[in-house]
Amino acid sequence: MKNKYDVIIIGAGITGLMISYKLSHYNLRVLVIERNPEPGWGVSRGHAAVVHVVQLPFKSLKSKLARAGNKELLRICKELGVRHRITSTLILATKFYHFLALPFVYLYLKMNLKGFEVKLRGRRSLLREEPALSPKILGGIEVKGYAVVDSFDLIYGLYEFSRVNGVEFAFEEEVRSIEYNGTVKVITDKGEYESNYLINAAGLWADEIFKLTGGEMKFELGKGVMVVFDKAVSERLLAPLYLKADPKTKGGAIMFTHDGRGLWGPNLRLTHSKDDISADETDLEILLKKFSKLIRVDPGIPLKAYAGIRPIPPQNDFVLERSGDKIIHVLGTESP
Repeated sequence: MKNKYDVIIIGAGITGLMISYKLSHYNLRVLVIERNPEPGWGVSRGHAAVVHVVQLPFKSLKSKLARAGNKELLRICKELGVRHRITSTLILATKFYHFLALPFVYLYLKMNLKGFEVKLRGRRSLLREEPALSPKILGGIEVKGYAVVDSFDLIYGLYEFSRVNGVEFAFEEEVRSIEYNGTVKVITDKGEYESNYLINAAGLWADEIFKLTGGEMKFELGKGVMVVFDKAVSERLLAPLYLKADPKTKGGAIMFTHDGRGLWGPNLRLTHSKDDISADETDLEILLKKFSKLIRVDPGIPLKAYAGIRPIPPQNDFVLERSGDKIIHVLGTESP
């Protein structure tokens, strides 16, 4: 049967493409269905392209996968020729009570980040190595293992590898219904497909696909705005120390792109539309106020601002769930 597959994946964002990349190593007939005209047009195009290490809380699935996938993602980047830059993050204390808490935060990170180097850093050495830092910085913690990748390279590297190795793609097709009777039938606005297994990796729309299989989940939509500057101000990512973590965001940082431009953000505010990727002067003002205290130099010329939408499930965590024994849902992958 022409439209019969071993696995159908719904969604050609970073999650769906990574799954297709992995499955393309096996003798399987795989189809990826994507509602957009190109891969990576959803959550995957509105992020900072940072490979993370610290993701709180450490017991969350999101955090466990961030650490477990860190080295694997960098390996894939090397294999596919994805441009990337290895770096570290400085978690910086600007207040005296934050400075007093540094040794305790260091021990907490050290205990939970097995396999990653964590170091306490004194003010003098920080200012020497990162001259753009504000003299108000009292000390910090350096966490190694971070990287910044070229998101376009990664998306299209995964896509081309999958396609060349036999994975089929159906773009500009919207899933209308899903039937399950021993095998899975996926009905789109352009045709019908049968499969032994179905993987829902539809990103922002994964809750709607979940609903088509009888599940129920409502995403909270978090919009994060980032600002690109004409230059980077540091060799490392710079983040303020927070003693009370927000479970819905990592808090943002002064970052940079793989090609050396500055990147600040994101902030986080709730929106009610999956299509709301607007950014305005208020967002720029919020980010400047939040992060300018970390540096003493001018951040440069703002070139553009862009926004991404995060699908936040009620659990504030990644969710892997089954519908029967043939359908797997990857829900809430909000910050690839």
